Amino acid sequence: MDNANLFAAAFIEAALWADTPEDYEGDGLRIGLASSEAERMRAFATQFFHDNTDDVLAYPEGLTQAGHDLWFTTAGHGVGYWEHKDAASIRLDAAASKLRHDGTLYEGDDGLLYWG
Repeated sequence: MDNANLFAAAFIEAALWADTPEDYEGDGLRIGLASSEAERMRAFATQFFHDNTDDVLAYPEGLTQAGHDLWFTTAGHGVGYWEHKDAASIRLDAAASKLRHDGTLYEGDDGLLYWG
């Protein structure tokens, strides 16, 4: 898996870990993101990676944590890039802060998760 895809996978992993609804159980057969949402989230994270490649690769916590911190920063969790004071982190925080979203994952009628 290349760096952009690893970064995107970490972004999605953080979303599922941090923001899956507490009462979510899926439909008993399928548990997880709807494929359309996984693609949308992957595209969001991959675009951020390509727009900020040098800073993502220079992130002091590593590539996986950079993907996690994109979710945490853009979802407003109070943790993320801003915690670090190096130049790459400061630039990543500024770029990610422009992409804020509500961080909502919700269960659809099909038992899958969607990004609100």
